[in-house]
Amino acid sequence: MRKFIHLVDIETNPILGTAGSKQKYVKKMTSLTVEVMLVGQNTYWQAQATNITLSSTFLIRNDLYNNEKYVYSCGQLYEVVNLGKTKDARDILINVRDLKNSEIETAIKEWLDAK
Repeated sequence: MRKFIHLVDIETNPILGTAGSKQKYVKKMTSLTVEVMLVGQNTYWQAQATNITLSSTFLIRNDLYNNEKYVYSCGQLYEVVNLGKTKDARDILINVRDLKNSEIETAIKEWLDAK
């Protein structure tokens, strides 16, 4: 199944005049259409051994991924856990897990609304 995603880098800056408050904002965002797959069985159980539950895998071109930490798609936020190789050297697998973080979601939605 193909899906439209946003690869996102988030940066945190302190808010001046407050006692330790920080604001998250989008540093960089790349939008593209990728192939979504189920997580492979070996990958899934290796992640489970470290107490991580992977939710899906995205297959994208190797040159389009620049170490982004988050994936946002269809109102759902994911955190990149690890990368995998494929049979084709031009592609890469991005294994992700669900992430519930309202500050990051708000920063992404503000960025998308501003575009």
